[in-house]
Amino acid sequence: MGKRIKLDYVPIDSLKPFAGNPRKLTEQGLEKIKRSIEEFDFINPVLAQQGTNMIIAGHQRIKAARAVGLTEVPVIWLDMDDTTAKAYNIADNRLQDEAEWDKHLLGDVFQDIDTGELDLTVTGFDPDEISSLLAADYGPIDLEAYLDELDMSEAIDKPIWATIRTKAENQEVLERVFAVLEQNGIRVERSYDTGA
Repeated sequence: MGKRIKLDYVPIDSLKPFAGNPRKLTEQGLEKIKRSIEEFDFINPVLAQQGTNMIIAGHQRIKAARAVGLTEVPVIWLDMDDTTAKAYNIADNRLQDEAEWDKHLLGDVFQDIDTGELDLTVTGFDPDEISSLLAADYGPIDLEAYLDELDMSEAIDKPIWATIRTKAENQEVLERVFAVLEQNGIRVERSYDTGA
């Protein structure tokens, strides 16, 4: 930890792919990366092993860079032995799978950038996905109506965990919902973010 990294711009042909790279790219994925590079430039550096020039992370970006005619890319050199470099290659690819999208926030961002100035598919999302996110109604929930419809007659055997994100002015209504839940034997833990 704490080592400073070195960034260089190098000819693509000087980099050597990791022959055992287990992550493969579809043609559709390659097209998305090419479009991203064409729109935003090549701004996410390749990670390569210092001394061998073996690509640790960025194989797909290199393919896309070649396809759009780039001859040079930014590289961060990592001083790693072969075992560590290969382990990091797997980790770099696998850890991306652990992230999830917050559809509400993602929809908000798409609404913010939907100005007509940018083809939103450069984000890597398909037109149908974008349309769905833009059309989704994440507007306010009528908590009063929900509270009236809440059926607490059934016994609850398993814990239910929920995170509710809402504006501060909804706190009073939420407290009423929580009170009904607590009256029916459901423990409620509260944590309010005041934004301070």
